[in-house]
Amino acid sequence: MAIPPDLFLHDSDKAALSALKAIPGFSQLLKWFMSVGFEKQEHIMNMGSNLRIDENQMPKYYHMLLPVCEKLQIKVPELYITLNVTPNAWTFGDTDPYIVITSGMLETVPDELIPTVLAHECGHIVCRHTLYTLMGSLIMMGMDVAASYVPLGLGQAVSSSLQMAFAYWMRCSELSADRVAAFCDGSADKTIRLCMHFAGYDKDFYDIKPNISAFLAQIEDYKKLTSDNAWNKTLEFLWMRNKDHPQSAIRAYECNEWAKSQQFDKIVRYLGSAGTEGSADGTTVPMEAPAPEESKAFIGRKAEDVIKTLREAGFTNIRTVRTMDKGPVSKDGLVTEVKAAGNFFGQFEWLPVDAQIVITYFKGATEKEDVSAHPGMVRMPDSARNFIGRDCTEVAKQLAASGFTNILLERQPILIQLFAREGSVAKVIADHDSNFEKGTWYLPETLIRIVYHSSKPQFA
Repeated sequence: MAIPPDLFLHDSDKAALSALKAIPGFSQLLKWFMSVGFEKQEHIMNMGSNLRIDENQMPKYYHMLLPVCEKLQIKVPELYITLNVTPNAWTFGDTDPYIVITSGMLETVPDELIPTVLAHECGHIVCRHTLYTLMGSLIMMGMDVAASYVPLGLGQAVSSSLQMAFAYWMRCSELSADRVAAFCDGSADKTIRLCMHFAGYDKDFYDIKPNISAFLAQIEDYKKLTSDNAWNKTLEFLWMRNKDHPQSAIRAYECNEWAKSQQFDKIVRYLGSAGTEGSADGTTVPMEAPAPEESKAFIGRKAEDVIKTLREAGFTNIRTVRTMDKGPVSKDGLVTEVKAAGNFFGQFEWLPVDAQIVITYFKGATEKEDVSAHPGMVRMPDSARNFIGRDCTEVAKQLAASGFTNILLERQPILIQLFAREGSVAKVIADHDSNFEKGTWYLPETLIRIVYHSSKPQFA
């Protein structure tokens, strides 16, 4: 079961990416970026410059990555270390992502927190950040540098507004990746400790135990300072506008708040358990799962495909109901409606896994069903429009052979000989209806009027 990225996406991440895509020139730049192979170039440069970590090279760190990928249900990316005193890590590559961790990270952060670093980087893969991260890194090199990569005609796309928009989105994307790391760890504690190391706590401070509560209190003071007045907020913006990572305090605060939310608890139960979970008072709580799509998104799709999608999401109580009522969807086997516990639902709405999901699908009546549903009736052998222009006596015989017993032929004078053939049907009216379809059911004695063209005084 692939993990839906929306489970972890921070609201600001989604909003910032939407705003980024709305900037004039962005889609043009994206198409160019996808076509030039910049991702492959970066991979080649990385492999030639940095040290790959695997089972044969620094295996301790490689084996920290494996359980993270297993928990997140993703392919294990290549892992590299680069010589850089700054504690940092990043993930590059959209089609074949890889992780790079700096030597400074290993020197600054204790080994027990390295899995958290790796989980954060894998979070970018789960949240599908990597394509835009790679683009953003190019843009954030600076307009002059980035423009040298961009072909003639696209240089204007690399503007200061695009640069700032990328920086803002990249900061927001870190908050989503932190959520993934907290999920892998089971709490925000290790991510908060990691942020403390980025803020100045050194792993060599053996005799000084990190005080998480004091750090969180510092964060509250920071939040208060920057929200007290508009000027302080402006100063914060001017300082951060071109930075691609949020402040360590903000990351710790956001991750801690999310780990205390019901959303976090639901995700942990959904991805980490099966069946039910025990609540604090000892009762059994049905596990919930997020709806993979909203109700209306399933309409018009094959019923078996919808069943498969819902089962893969974890839902266990799925029932199908057939309808023969024709509507916007009138093709056999296609879904006309999906409800959970009698209600429509939205995408990623949390529902109990045992909630009854009713999938209504269309299947037209079989010949036997159609006949049994209309006892004592006869069926129109053709549509009204297909009778027009045919010989009226042949139409009368066909209707009589179908079981109609009250057939009347009515002459309609031909006014212009060129436009009508002698004896041809002008229209057929069944019980005052001249627009009936083939297969419509009527009583045998229903009056059928066949109006035909004729230049003669009488025709029968």
